Amino acid sequence: MKKIYTLFLALIFAGSLMAQTPQSFKYQAVARDASGDVVADQAVGMQISILQGSTSGTAVYVETFTPTTNEFGLINLNIGAGTLVSGDLTTIDWSADTYFLKIEMDITGGTTYEEYGTSQLLSVPYALHAKTAETFTGTITETDPVYTASQAVNITATDITKLGNLSGTNTGNQDISGIATNATAITTLQTEQTTQNTEIAANTAKTGITTAQANEIAANTLKVGYTDALVSANTDVAANTLKVGYTNALVSANADVVANTAKTGITSAQASEITANTAKVGITTAQANEIAANTLKVGYTDALVSANTDVAANTLKVGYTDALVSANADVVANTAKTGITSAQASEITANTAKVGVTSGTTTGDIQYWNGTAWVMVPVGQPGQILQLSTSNIPVWSGNVTLAVGDSYQGGIVAYILQSGDPGYITDETHGLIAAPSDQSTGAIWGCYGTAISGADGTAIGTGNQNTIDIEAGCTTAGTAADICANLNLGGYYDWYLPSKDELNKLFINRVAIGGFAGIICWSSTEYDNGGAWAQNFVNGLQGGNSKGYTGCVRAVRAF
Repeated sequence: MKKIYTLFLALIFAGSLMAQTPQSFKYQAVARDASGDVVADQAVGMQISILQGSTSGTAVYVETFTPTTNEFGLINLNIGAGTLVSGDLTTIDWSADTYFLKIEMDITGGTTYEEYGTSQLLSVPYALHAKTAETFTGTITETDPVYTASQAVNITATDITKLGNLSGTNTGNQDISGIATNATAITTLQTEQTTQNTEIAANTAKTGITTAQANEIAANTLKVGYTDALVSANTDVAANTLKVGYTNALVSANADVVANTAKTGITSAQASEITANTAKVGITTAQANEIAANTLKVGYTDALVSANTDVAANTLKVGYTDALVSANADVVANTAKTGITSAQASEITANTAKVGVTSGTTTGDIQYWNGTAWVMVPVGQPGQILQLSTSNIPVWSGNVTLAVGDSYQGGIVAYILQSGDPGYITDETHGLIAAPSDQSTGAIWGCYGTAISGADGTAIGTGNQNTIDIEAGCTTAGTAADICANLNLGGYYDWYLPSKDELNKLFINRVAIGGFAGIICWSSTEYDNGGAWAQNFVNGLQGGNSKGYTGCVRAVRAF
């Protein structure tokens, strides 16, 4: 099947580009009746309109057709070759604006047309626009340039030879008399380089260090880097009051290295604080304050509690283990609920809000843990068995009398599996439950231009995996699949966007299900990277629709 971007399997493309561009383009569709069945071998009436600017824009071209479907319900049209109602296809300036294709059909063959949908022409028939380059009006005059007025007319062959012998950048009348002077300068530079080499040997200028470093090397007031031997041998190494760079061995061997009054190796602030440690250096201010009184008795063992009269009742029981609690009479009923938050402490008393649990509404309701929260499972029917689904969700199964339209497990029974359906089990009742109403009437499918791997299942039972694959491959929030995947309805979290065939079952039973507000509804089945399958809930037609179209969403779950 060729690519389609309107709801009704429409195929639009430019005609073959030959010597003359044809003023028409092709369109294909499959006609279906209200039950979704193909209308085969039957004349149908169609009206095609090209709208300018928007889906409700001005109709710049309108024509009608009365084609006959083939045995598969297929219709083939050449838009531009029908019965003209208004407009002129050849005068449309495709480059001037955006254009939309509106499709109307009467499957009885008459002219009582119903609107089937409107889609933007994204890339075709803009090949028709190339026709504007076929002809050119006017006169082209070509004049060769004349160089007689240029100075280049006087250049001789001798001049060219001289220019070829030059190098560098020619800026005009160059004076090369300075070459001899340059040679003298080069000789001078060589002499200076010899002088520099001599200086490098002695490094008189302290090359490679800063001026500040050079000055410090001369005086070396701090005697940085001096060993004990250098101190003894060099009168410039004075008392070194600060003892900079001295090791313990140097201190022992040198009488000048005395009691380290200056506390070498620590800062002045540290030196002062070491004496009295008034500021409690090495601990925070909060720790220092707590050390003084230690009101909370942090870190005290039971033995310290018994031996220290300052360790009072420790009402908050801070830092106590279970063993300390058992062994210490001062650790009483933990009135303050140490180790839990204030909110938790309050809720533990009465648990008024029933934090962490959900509430049932009927005798027999049960709960299960879904990995993040407790979820309620409504009571089943007599004779049913509670089983785990493939998604590890407890579900009721077994013989139960259900019919399409019944309220059941958070929604409305939309379809009951029949023999031959995927997932059918003899003597068991399974099927689809639809949400009681649309989750949206204006959601996009999402990720136009991106192919979603795995989201191509069409059969009953494939919608859930399609939805999982869409969520993994398309991170756009608020898409049709994203709305369903995050739905919590009736205590159930396993809702998903139905597949193409599952969506058709919803259409067939739409009256019993009820609550459908949208006309064009999305399935989870991808058509290609630009479109996905959708269904018209007025006439039942299914087809590919642009992923950017805003359609209705009805979530389902399996039971």
